[in-house]
Amino acid sequence: MTERTDYDSPWKTIIEQHFPDCLAFYFPDLYAAIDWRVEPIFREQELQQITGDSEVGSRRVDKLVDVQLKSGEKVWLLIHIEVQRNPDNSFSERMFIYHYRIFERFERHPVTLAIVTGSNQKWQPKAYESSQFGCTLRLDFPVIKLVDYQEDQLLTSTNPFALVTLAQLAENKVASIDDERYATKLRLIRLLLERDYDKTAIRNLLIFIDWILKLPTNLEEKLRFAYLELAEENKMKYVPSWERITREEGREEGREEGLELAVFTVLDSRFQEAVSDETADVVRGFNEMQLRELLTFSLVAKTLADVLTFIDTL
Repeated sequence: MTERTDYDSPWKTIIEQHFPDCLAFYFPDLYAAIDWRVEPIFREQELQQITGDSEVGSRRVDKLVDVQLKSGEKVWLLIHIEVQRNPDNSFSERMFIYHYRIFERFERHPVTLAIVTGSNQKWQPKAYESSQFGCTLRLDFPVIKLVDYQEDQLLTSTNPFALVTLAQLAENKVASIDDERYATKLRLIRLLLERDYDKTAIRNLLIFIDWILKLPTNLEEKLRFAYLELAEENKMKYVPSWERITREEGREEGREEGLELAVFTVLDSRFQEAVSDETADVVRGFNEMQLRELLTFSLVAKTLADVLTFIDTL
């Protein structure tokens, strides 16, 4: 299978979507000090000024977030996620450089935090220090290592980032064994559907898991059917679309038109009820992934009403 090397998008996305959960799980003391009545502001433009395009690569993710503490103080959080498997000897120095650049440009000392996703247990970055002839410079920063979390702890936590952590740790363990990746991915989806998350959280976590644990096409198709069966077992009132963050560019329009025709043919032959013009227009606006989901569901749905409900979730 093709190796997945771009972890930038899923981590950036899930942190923005569930930022309070992220801090509550990884940095609970900081979470408790923040006034969550004030909406956090993601300072992407300011971060870009101190990192530059060439410095933010696929092996690391940086977020700069403006929050207000319960004391009324405004604080910038510089959060760095290191997603490469092997230790990086320049890691601590880079943390210091970014910290200093923020201070130099904006005259603000950020709270600098790090999340390390790799599986090397011996690597313990926690500070940058330079000392020469009595002149010493040191930056200590909190570091969370995913490998330090116990599976029992992750399985019992209801915080979405427990599943995020499980997914990333699973990817580290089964990087190139397709059957194991399939079993692991299905297990994580089962855990997700068993928890009392809302529709949005389920969709966001499905996308993260799907991105982190990529499978070859034949196993992806197998997983889609297993996913629908799990959703039915859990008596879910909605079944979020199994949608990818990235989609192939330049799809041939004929493929989508063929899927549309297949959907309408299945609905007509199975239920002998006319689909309203409004619903037909919605279906014609679906992308290829949504059409495949709808076609799969239409083949197993019991009533047209079930199909219409499913369309509303896509």
